[in-house]
Amino acid sequence: MLNFKLPSIEAEYLNIVKLPAKSLTLKAGENIKAQVVDILPSGGVVIRLKGQLVEVKSEIPLQKDTQLLLKILPSSDQNNVKLRLISILSKNEANIIKTILQNFQLKPSNLDFKSVQILNLINEQLVLNLNPSKLEQAIKNSGVFFESKIRKNLDYKNDLKFKLLKLLSDENINPAEKEKVKQLIKDIQQYQFLSKLTDSIWTFIPFFDKELEKVDFIYKKLRKNNKEYHLIIIPLTLKSIGNLQINILNFEKNLNISFFSENKKFLEKIKKNIEELQSKLQMLSFNANFSFIEGNINLENIAKNKFTNIFNIKV
Repeated sequence: MLNFKLPSIEAEYLNIVKLPAKSLTLKAGENIKAQVVDILPSGGVVIRLKGQLVEVKSEIPLQKDTQLLLKILPSSDQNNVKLRLISILSKNEANIIKTILQNFQLKPSNLDFKSVQILNLINEQLVLNLNPSKLEQAIKNSGVFFESKIRKNLDYKNDLKFKLLKLLSDENINPAEKEKVKQLIKDIQQYQFLSKLTDSIWTFIPFFDKELEKVDFIYKKLRKNNKEYHLIIIPLTLKSIGNLQINILNFEKNLNISFFSENKKFLEKIKKNIEELQSKLQMLSFNANFSFIEGNINLENIAKNKFTNIFNIKV
């Protein structure tokens, strides 16, 4: 059973590094909308604020054309203003999510490092057995909570993002390997951005299984008519059968379990052996109903819907 509290991804802050030539009035406590206009090679971000272009610096990489809701924080220096990111208001949220999901480099084929030091680091993060204790540590040390740990004075020495950042200053690692490390750091930052965009927690866990090509684990807590429901969505790709998705909805120990697959024969096989699963659930005092649906649900459609208390794990 999973029962642990995740660190929060705290509010993101933007620092203004270059003000426009014309005067720009910014009042502390004011909430304003802004649009991301450009991402600079230096890592800076150009936003349109009150009709003027302003260069800011952000820890989490923002995406072009994203709409932001910002709060101006108190400052005694007009040239050193800090903005708090309240939320991301993107009209093209679905397209942004789709682009990010397609561009992730955290894949087995991209973890082919030659450096023994980097390989050891990756092996340390590998999860060979997803028991609750290991899963908890893997999530907390996946990199998306790194900055939050620093702000809260929590231990970050085992955090993946911290370890990757340390490798960038290691003189024994060649430039080509460092570029791969930079890409992994960028992917973690993109997960942080997705977390902020969808009001959820997205992260990556290097879980090893020979049959498994890809899997997402999505948990959502839902409320309807003053009742609390728990939904788990598991889309995965297996080498032998292709795409499979399992949806589990729980309400007061009543389970609705749906299997979606493009492989009709595999669905029939699950259906023939479902009694074994049902008996084990009954031993745990769960009542279960099952459905078997030929087809697949697009993860991007799930991701673009905002829910409370959701976390997504890619393994």
